Amino acid sequence: QLKGYIDRFIIGDDGNVIISDYKTGAIPNPRFKSEDDKFFQLLVYALMLQEADQEETSKLQLLYLKHSANHEMTVTPVRLAVARGVIVETKELIDKACETGEFSCNISKLCDWCFHKSYCPAHTK
Repeated sequence: QLKGYIDRFIIGDDGNVIISDYKTGAIPNPRFKSEDDKFFQLLVYALMLQEADQEETSKLQLLYLKHSANHEMTVTPVRLAVARGVIVETKELIDKACETGEFSCNISKLCDWCFHKSYCPAHTK
């Protein structure tokens, strides 16, 4: 089961559904970082809406408030299928890790905020 909070959900006069996410940080420089991970979150929301309400999302928006910038992506069946595949694969990996008790460590700057750091093998050696 997935849960999430959509920042903005619009049904236009034409019936098209638009999901928007407010971003307060900097706009990623496309030379160094893609926005794909941010759009992935919105694709997950589109899938959740589709499952819950049978609403078909037509467009995704990243709204960078500080810069008054709007980045958009058109939702396609292929993009939704790829996102669904990532979700299913991730769940399968989590289920397998729970069965075997083997969890991989991904050391990053986020470790300092992680609830599991005190017993993570990467930090208890």
